[in-house]
Amino acid sequence: MVSVGLIPLACGHTRMFNYRTQDPDAEALCAFTDSADYRVLAIKSRDSLIVPIDSSLPPTDINLEMPPGVFYIFLKPEGLPGRPDRPSEVQQKFMNRYNSVIWTLLRLQLREESLPPNLRLKLSGCGGRQKETSPS
Repeated sequence: MVSVGLIPLACGHTRMFNYRTQDPDAEALCAFTDSADYRVLAIKSRDSLIVPIDSSLPPTDINLEMPPGVFYIFLKPEGLPGRPDRPSEVQQKFMNRYNSVIWTLLRLQLREESLPPNLRLKLSGCGGRQKETSPS
């Protein structure tokens, strides 16, 4: 079974994640550096949100403007036996890494803004790691 999550983008394309083969760190870096997309991955489960993130990351207050479509990219859950509204283990691990990288990049950017431009971290482009398809 192939694990693929579809995410509608504002431009009318769909971003697809293959949770078993794609690198969540690289995907998060691409989203952040290519389009300044700092939204995190989430799953709606009844009246709750599942937004996994590495609990060892230190808490930080970050003030952000609301991006178009809220702070989340909603994924369809792969489902667990008897719990179709929950992410699979593979999907949850992917989301955890992706969200942790986005959070870390936001924290780094906060620190970098206080430095002169010549000392700021330079993030490289990602070379199109995300697959995009036109909607059918």
